[in-house]
Amino acid sequence: MEYVERVKETGKQHFGNEIPQTQCRIGYFIVRRNGRWTWGQYTPMISLKDLKSLLKLAEKEGTL
Repeated sequence: MEYVERVKETGKQHFGNEIPQTQCRIGYFIVRRNGRWTWGQYTPMISLKDLKSLLKLAEKEGTL
């Protein structure tokens, strides 16, 4: 099960790079060996602007 969550952040990341105002976290759940659902270990974050650009490109190229 996957979903995209909006996260509002402010401040600076390492190396002085600005964090975009709104980011999207692409999250997912997995079923563990014991049959329980749990949050996936890796959840990449991307700015909303970049996500929109990537989705447009993927649709244009026929990926989506």
